[in-house]
Amino acid sequence: MPQIPREKAEVIFEEWFGKVSKELPPEIVKIAKIKIGSVIIGLLSGDKTVKEAIGEFDKDLLYSAIKSGRRPLDVVKNMSILMEMVSSKIDDPEVFRNIVIILANYQAEFLNKLTDVYESRIREEFGRRKKVERVLKVLTKVSEAILKTESERALLEKVCQIIVDEGYAHAWIGYAKPDGSVEPVAGYGSDYFKSIEVRWDSSSLGQGPTGRAIKEEKPIIQRSLKTRDYLWRNEAEKRGFGSSIALPLSYGKEVFGSLNVYAFEEDAFDEEERKLFERVAANLSYGIALIKIRKERERLLEQIRKNIEQFAILVDHIRNPLAAAQGFVELYVDDEDAVKKIKEQFDRIVDLVEQLEKGWVESEKIREYLRKTL
Repeated sequence: MPQIPREKAEVIFEEWFGKVSKELPPEIVKIAKIKIGSVIIGLLSGDKTVKEAIGEFDKDLLYSAIKSGRRPLDVVKNMSILMEMVSSKIDDPEVFRNIVIILANYQAEFLNKLTDVYESRIREEFGRRKKVERVLKVLTKVSEAILKTESERALLEKVCQIIVDEGYAHAWIGYAKPDGSVEPVAGYGSDYFKSIEVRWDSSSLGQGPTGRAIKEEKPIIQRSLKTRDYLWRNEAEKRGFGSSIALPLSYGKEVFGSLNVYAFEEDAFDEEERKLFERVAANLSYGIALIKIRKERERLLEQIRKNIEQFAILVDHIRNPLAAAQGFVELYVDDEDAVKKIKEQFDRIVDLVEQLEKGWVESEKIREYLRKTL
């Protein structure tokens, strides 16, 4: 079957690619020229069949083109430009007819492949958006729970339940202990967190996602729970877990625990999902700290109340014996100078008691102010 000489095919390709490549992203122009050139020059010169050319179909390159905004209509337009160039440079009608048939067949096959890629891309994008929406729902509901929940334990359990209710396989929260252990304090969706031992020290049990998240103070994604290096693989496989993410819980400069989330799929946590879960962990950390601050405030207010009560009792205990002592002196001491000196001391004590009473009143006002404002 008559074809175009390779040298001429190369000239046609260079001219054609110079026109159509202007709309491609600069970062893929170089690789696109190599890969597309191999196909087009091969088809024009007869070095490649349509089947062979389609076999060189590069999905990664096409993904990049799709991300840049390229559409199937662009392929049709570019092939039309190529056919016009061929018609202007080929005088032999039979050669031209053969080239048109080859390019038309290639275009049809290429569009079929392109459609498959588009459909795959749409499915991936739909799945990605569903995952993002899922984490956004978790973030919203966790924020609501923080505002409504007064108990730390209740908040931790509620957060784990929210995560599982939104479609994740399992969630648990562990607190880092001074001895290097991790104490599970809440979990939902499975008893997995009760069946494993996790640490955050330098031991082998401290090298998993939870221990590393606490030590390294950053999210750790375990893309597969089926690998040999995952020490808790057997327990995870029993429950069908595929991947996980561990997120440090911190307040100020102190990391005090980890939020651990599991999915049934392997490699379930992408970059966008990680960023959103970081916000979930940050909000939870704030909520835990807020509850602890409230408890400490309540403890301090109670201590102030007790101190005020003891203050009042102390004043009464001083005032009553003092009054009795004054009466005793007036009745039984005849020496006027001694009585005068004793009375002066009594007056000083009375002044001190009155100052104590004023302090008690001020302390009560402070307590009431703290109760209302903290």
